[in-house]
Amino acid sequence: HGAVLRSASRVLRAMLSPAFREGAADRVEVDYDAPAVRLVLTLVYTGEEVDDSEVPVDVLLGALELAHQWDVAHAVAALEATLARNIDDERFGKSMEVAARLQLQQLAPACLAFAKNSADVRKRFKAAQYPASVQAALTALFGDADPGDARKKRRRLIISP
Repeated sequence: HGAVLRSASRVLRAMLSPAFREGAADRVEVDYDAPAVRLVLTLVYTGEEVDDSEVPVDVLLGALELAHQWDVAHAVAALEATLARNIDDERFGKSMEVAARLQLQQLAPACLAFAKNSADVRKRFKAAQYPASVQAALTALFGDADPGDARKKRRRLIISP
């Protein structure tokens, strides 16, 4: 078991070395839900794609954060691809927040491409319903959320005698 994990990434290799608590105890403790941890371990062991039809978005996002933390590149890529394929109005906010925080090169552009064509995302953006990092990314896409700040051009009507 340890050999497979050590071969998955340099972070796990270091964590499981005798110099670290995890390696000395031969045990890794994580603050993630069990389904997210199981999904990362499945990706480490099998390297297969994620069957996104049965995995809730919170599990996918938790697994993505853990795989990113452990620097398991193939798992990060598989999870990003799965999330990018399944962006919708309800999943957008959480997915974009994680993509912005982790600076994910595949998921962030996919979220922004989705947002560009979503009336619901634009409405929630204007109502400032997203976390600050998501609002900032959307501001770059849509401009200022408060249309009241935009100055209207004054038009003068000139009537000549």
